[in-house]
Amino acid sequence: LLLFKNRKTLFNYELLDKNFPFLTLLIPAYNEEDNIAKTIETTLDCTYPKEKLEIIVIDDGSKDKTAEIVKKYPVKLIQKLNSAIK
Repeated sequence: LLLFKNRKTLFNYELLDKNFPFLTLLIPAYNEEDNIAKTIETTLDCTYPKEKLEIIVIDDGSKDKTAEIVKKYPVKLIQKLNSAIK
């Protein structure tokens, strides 16, 4: 437990390879109001170079406040259009 809790200070090393590829992370979400903020914050906290990282949240027609929460973060949001197609 102590190792996990202190992992950022124990494993704080400079990344040797500076030639990182562009990376896109996709986060699917459906009625994730309770969890989406923590998911985005954890993803943004990664050590990957921010200028090479793109985060996209795909909201598949949530009926809660998932999209409103996502809009508070520097990520892209793709929302499903709620249509009457059955």
